[in-house]
Amino acid sequence: MRGASTAINAIGDGRLAAEEIIRELGVESENSTSSVFLTPDLNELQFRKSIRTKEQTPHESSLKDRANFNLVMETFSTEQATLEASRCLSCDQLCSVCVSVCPNLANFTYQVTPKTYKLFKAVAVEGGNPEIVPDEEFTVEQPYQVMNIRDLCNECANCVTFCPSAGKPYQDKPGISLSMESFNLEEEGYFLSKLQNRTVLIHKHHSRISTLSLDNNLYTYETDQVRAILDTETLALKEVRFLTACVKEYRFSFAAEMSIILKGAMQLPF
Repeated sequence: MRGASTAINAIGDGRLAAEEIIRELGVESENSTSSVFLTPDLNELQFRKSIRTKEQTPHESSLKDRANFNLVMETFSTEQATLEASRCLSCDQLCSVCVSVCPNLANFTYQVTPKTYKLFKAVAVEGGNPEIVPDEEFTVEQPYQVMNIRDLCNECANCVTFCPSAGKPYQDKPGISLSMESFNLEEEGYFLSKLQNRTVLIHKHHSRISTLSLDNNLYTYETDQVRAILDTETLALKEVRFLTACVKEYRFSFAAEMSIILKGAMQLPF
């Protein structure tokens, strides 16, 4: 269909064709393209990925029977087609191949609730507190996310070899350190600090530090430029204060990203 394109594009084309067939058959579905399937169960999907099921082999005519216009390779029977379709690992619902192939268990899958947040931004007002105004939407589409545990990763790139999306999970996924010592060795990454009365996610990008603290069902987001209080359910801005006079506008999409990573870091079994 696309000429010399990639296998990933071909898989995507096949998926769109399959969904169109499902719609033509009148199967009820919601807006999501994956909603034609059952609600995924993490344990079931992981179990299916652990079992190797051999593919169905179509019958081929012998070389002496090919001097005609008959099909060389026969189509599957209904039973064969059903068995072949059952081999699908539902990677659109749960991929995490990088988790299963890592020899050091350095990649970790965590679960969040897909949701769209209507973010706000702060705009400087002369002679007063910053004004809070509506901003862009922030959407979490996938219930299963992955982070890389930097203390366990030796960057062998085995996850790169097996990634069906041609990604580099050990580099692309958020990297979290388990100790302050290893965190200090990273140019960029996260560290989760569990204090007596609050939990703090620290992000470092070179020498710049951002923190997101969870305390009394509120987030406190702080950088060298701003300090803000956000609602944990909606991420709506409750309070905001600029820490430097040069800041004229500040957006909180990265605070939203940190809130998702914080939920994942709190699920780590360490």
